Amino acid sequence: MRLILFLIVVAPFTSIAQINFTFNGFDRNQPLVESAIKDLDTLAGKTDKINIELIVRVADTIPVGTTITKNGIQIVHYPEHSYDWSGEFPNFKLEARSIQGVAFGIYGLLDEVLGFRFIHPKTTIAPNEVKWPSELNYSSSPRFNKKGFHLHTQHPLELTEQLHNPDFPNAWEDVKEYIDWLVRNRQNYWEWCLLRTVDMEKWQPHAKRMVDYSHQRGLMIGVDVSLHMIQQRTFQLYKSWPKSWRGKEEQVERSLSDLFFADWDYLNVEFATAEFVGGKERLKSRLKKTLIETTRNTYGANIMGRKHVVSEENMVGEQADVFNATDSIDLFRGVGIHTVMMYSLEDSTAPVYENKNFHHIHQDMIRENKVREVWFYPESAYWVTYDNSVPMLLLPYLSGRLNDILLCEKEGIPNHLTFSSGWELGYWAVDWSIARWSWKSSFYNEEQTPEPLEWVKALGYSDEVENNLNRHLELQKEYLLNKNLLQFMCAQTVTDELSLFRKQFQPRPDYTFKWLARKSDELTRNQVRQVGLTQLQEYYSKSEALNTELAALIDTLRPTPISEYFNALEITSLRAKHRATTINAILAHRQKRKEDKLHWLEKGREIRLQGVGLVHKLELNYKYDSEYLYSERFSHTSYPHGYLYAPHTLHFWKREEEQSRKNRWGYNFMSIWKVGRILGL
Repeated sequence: MRLILFLIVVAPFTSIAQINFTFNGFDRNQPLVESAIKDLDTLAGKTDKINIELIVRVADTIPVGTTITKNGIQIVHYPEHSYDWSGEFPNFKLEARSIQGVAFGIYGLLDEVLGFRFIHPKTTIAPNEVKWPSELNYSSSPRFNKKGFHLHTQHPLELTEQLHNPDFPNAWEDVKEYIDWLVRNRQNYWEWCLLRTVDMEKWQPHAKRMVDYSHQRGLMIGVDVSLHMIQQRTFQLYKSWPKSWRGKEEQVERSLSDLFFADWDYLNVEFATAEFVGGKERLKSRLKKTLIETTRNTYGANIMGRKHVVSEENMVGEQADVFNATDSIDLFRGVGIHTVMMYSLEDSTAPVYENKNFHHIHQDMIRENKVREVWFYPESAYWVTYDNSVPMLLLPYLSGRLNDILLCEKEGIPNHLTFSSGWELGYWAVDWSIARWSWKSSFYNEEQTPEPLEWVKALGYSDEVENNLNRHLELQKEYLLNKNLLQFMCAQTVTDELSLFRKQFQPRPDYTFKWLARKSDELTRNQVRQVGLTQLQEYYSKSEALNTELAALIDTLRPTPISEYFNALEITSLRAKHRATTINAILAHRQKRKEDKLHWLEKGREIRLQGVGLVHKLELNYKYDSEYLYSERFSHTSYPHGYLYAPHTLHFWKREEEQSRKNRWGYNFMSIWKVGRILGL
């Protein structure tokens, strides 16, 4: 099976030919429209027979970012930007209500009509031949007024250093590529986490450059900071004694002055001291007033906070942050309703962060949407020890995010912000799919139905390939979600292995593996064999059968997106097989069967080495410098390595072998985490 599209690397475009444009209802000298026209002309303008009329029917005169009142709620204005294409070859017409709609309409044409796929900031997939339609009747409207991405640069991701350090190699070029990727996928907002390790004086002109370019391209932009969060080197608006003797209000105002060297549209402010930790609510309430008033009145920007996935009863101390429907100043603060991992709002189980499910989050979102601006704020990957660090490719991210998007649209949630933490191992497809799902399109008045794996067909792969991946998806939903097999496949976190503060972040068994190795009873061990080990083996066998089928459908040696998916799914299958061997070794240790234990550990080593070989295949096609992504190095974050450091050697797989071999279960055994640094101690 051959891919009917070919890959090109996104680079600054050079003009090839000129399509004839006429402008109706707006000044043609609009930077965001000019950039879109240039892209269209460069990518699809190899003919001079195309005539396009660009029309703005009702010009929006309210400045982007202005706070307005709508249905009694304070919201931040972004123009209505749906669009309609019509016409017959070679004469076409694009109509919109704003210049933003014109720009998005051009990129919708490139993607949904002409077949250009902007799958990754460094990769665009183009058709072998550009074919303009003989007739065009295509409309698209956004499911959300504001839609975009939060880059979680508290982790050492692809762009973490480039966003913090203008002297980092290709820093501006990489940031600009990402901004262009957002626009080409018809997004209109982005933000990222600022860290307190930044050199403020050097960074300020760099920040201004990215903010100005975002505005030029029609994007709103925000920066994620904290009031006084101590963990993961988050930027703090104030510091406590002895780091600063100044009053806290004065420090907040000075910090805002430093930040607003650039014209940010939003500050996304974390008010908690750390995850699961509340307290100091009177101080926070006082500083919140200073923060919101200064940001709005002095700098003309907006404040957003987040509603954490941790429920109030599981907080240590007081509630971390209160969104107060009776506080008039607080109603100017928008809220991001946050969920984690691949679980959806309607899943019956989501055993993470001490939750049974996310139904309480869903209710919070509905309630807050009645009084303030709301963003749904889910994750498209999860970094620490769960996905990329184990690693696994979890396809239910696709179905979960799509289900939530359609649910939010149905319930009138106006904005969507995707919490993004890494694009390798196939996770680029989740971000790209979310960007496309944030729009709904019609051809000849027939609305297109979105599907979890529509990216496969969009890239020209056969129905057989799409069907195979759909069965992979259903298999993962059955075993990893519904049967909670993830409780065995996730690596243990630091808190899993602490006896005093054993808060649950990820799926895990009710018992510790230390207890299983040293004190477990026969009843529990039989249950582990009959349920856990049986399901691990079943999942491995069924997923391997699908992988064998997929291998016969594709050429796995070519560096194509589907080959990346194949290798990542192979690693995910091996993860189940490897985990079964280390659990068998634990059971053999408990029963003092030394030969059996050594047998299982040797088998585990063989599986791990097979997995390492697959990881190294993936590394050959990492989009950013491979060593930057997986090596030990300086980082502005609290992690002294790239975010793909653990997958490079399958560290957690080996750690589990050695824990079983040596019967050592402390959190600091073979730890790669600088726990004190991460916690901010």
